Amino acid sequence: MATTTLLQIRDQVTLDAGVKNHPDFPPLRINRIINLAQRYVQTLLNGLGFKRWESSIATGALTAGFHGATAIKTFAISVLTDMLESPSSVLLIETTDGTTKGIARPVDPNIFEEQIANTYLSPTLAKGVFTRLSGNILLAPSTITGGTVHYYKNITDLSADADVSEIPLEFVEFVIKKTVNDIKEALGDLQNTSKVTQELEGRLNEVYQKFHGKTQEQNRNKVNNNAKLG
Repeated sequence: MATTTLLQIRDQVTLDAGVKNHPDFPPLRINRIINLAQRYVQTLLNGLGFKRWESSIATGALTAGFHGATAIKTFAISVLTDMLESPSSVLLIETTDGTTKGIARPVDPNIFEEQIANTYLSPTLAKGVFTRLSGNILLAPSTITGGTVHYYKNITDLSADADVSEIPLEFVEFVIKKTVNDIKEALGDLQNTSKVTQELEGRLNEVYQKFHGKTQEQNRNKVNNNAKLG
């Protein structure tokens, strides 16, 4: 599988942005912008359904508490190792009360408050809810005793020139374009930055659909070949 290193990305960025040997953009600063661009592209790919960075971990012991006058359970977001800092990073929580299992899904804090306070909307173990607030995950109903959290891990930052990006080769161009756009914005060239961002997101969507279709076809061929061998 072809890979792309930090040095290759940075060399292309410096050429495209016109900042080779620029005193305001030493390699370390460009590296930081590249890492932010990687997370931006990762977040877009996650939103399109890319599965590479999905992870799961047990909640550990839950803490009993209240939200308003309603009993809930909580645990610290820090439990989620290397979580991508994005509003939709936590996908769902498989919950249990020690006997029965259920699924809790994310809701906006205002919706969470409304649901737990309304008898008719009150969440159940089978259909629980959670929200993020002040560094914690708030879970309802309060009968939940534990569970498994499914979430997106953060992409690994690049630091050494030989470090290989986790972004698939098909999408590295978008890391480069985003980095170049951010550098131009920092230089005060604001005329086309928002337009470039919109075009980048639209183009990435198109490339992902082709990538996804190609992957599905490869998987079908693999299944068919295995069936023939069987």
